[in-house]
Amino acid sequence: MQQIPEIGSRVRYVGPTQAAYHASGEGVIGTVVDLVPLYRTDAARTDIPRPRDQWHVRVAVDDIPGEWSYVGRMFNPKVSDVEVIN
Repeated sequence: MQQIPEIGSRVRYVGPTQAAYHASGEGVIGTVVDLVPLYRTDAARTDIPRPRDQWHVRVAVDDIPGEWSYVGRMFNPKVSDVEVIN
């Protein structure tokens, strides 16, 4: 299993959601503020080994792109759709 980014990690979005890309083609960059299991009922059970694509991270983005379709600066991409940049 690949590593899940730690809270406080700086990440860049590299997934398929076009609304999360700037006009320059670069995915949003932000800070991980929470880890979210795919299944909300398992939120308290972080000890369960899960594949990388079964976790999401809550990211506070630095700069919202023009086509942003989310409320506020929070974005919850899959762990497999972000890369750690720090």
